[in-house]
Amino acid sequence: MNSIDAILLHIGSGFSRDAYFLLTKIQGILWSIANTVLVFYFLKITGLIWMHNHRKQIRYRYYFLLVSAILSLFLLFTENGTIFFSLEASIYGIQYTILLYTMILERKELMHHFREIVSEKE
Repeated sequence: MNSIDAILLHIGSGFSRDAYFLLTKIQGILWSIANTVLVFYFLKITGLIWMHNHRKQIRYRYYFLLVSAILSLFLLFTENGTIFFSLEASIYGIQYTILLYTMILERKELMHHFREIVSEKE
């Protein structure tokens, strides 16, 4: 066994099931925050493009994002891994569905707007 294996085994021997679950909760919450911020700013960019094209704002997607952010708070209070991972999958599913839906629905306007930006610089 080389030294890296020994180091990893030593680090891993200190993890209890509770410590692992706590670290998993922290990681899940941080990923959820990061995804929420990513989706929020993507929706903001899309909303600005809509306003530039004199269309009304997109609001219902923000409501779904708010629901996913509220559900993220419940990750702290999960008692076992099954509930945690089910809730986490639901949260990420909502967030990625918003992204996918927005990209598919708004692809022409987004691409047209970014094409205009690029062509202006040339």
